[in-house]
Amino acid sequence: MAKYRLTKETFGSLQTELESLETRLPLAIRAKREASQLGDLNENFEYDAAVAELDRIYARITQINEILREATVITEVSTDVIGLGSYLTVNLIQNGGITTRNFRLVEKVYNLKAIEGEYKYTSLQSPFGQAVFGKKIGEAFEYMTPERTRVTGEIVSIVSELENVKTSDKVLTK
Repeated sequence: MAKYRLTKETFGSLQTELESLETRLPLAIRAKREASQLGDLNENFEYDAAVAELDRIYARITQINEILREATVITEVSTDVIGLGSYLTVNLIQNGGITTRNFRLVEKVYNLKAIEGEYKYTSLQSPFGQAVFGKKIGEAFEYMTPERTRVTGEIVSIVSELENVKTSDKVLTK
């Protein structure tokens, strides 16, 4: 069994981040080398900063390579029950008010930049993600926010990735 289950989008984002890091790596190595020539390494802020940046890049490259190597990309998303990769619309009831919100349930947020758009990405490990996972349209759910506020809600709709990906006014299919 795969250690990581990723949506196609997350897999692609990680590949893009890896390419960016690999591009920045030679620059970070050069910055470390140049900083090492600025004097005593014990009191060289530029050198310490360059080493820290290089370490961060190496660590993230290692982490992403492991994730990509151990990942399975999910190809089918159910529209009957909420699962990994589902796009869902919910009515949230909090503090006496009702709000309709759209979410995309992803496995985990792997340091991805926030994706702007109609759907808010949320992790399967989050309280919300755990509360809605496995639910069907019309079912109620409840969870506690980190601020200890109780939120209840109802599943309004579930759509697959293919139903959600649009160009002009057409829905893309396989």
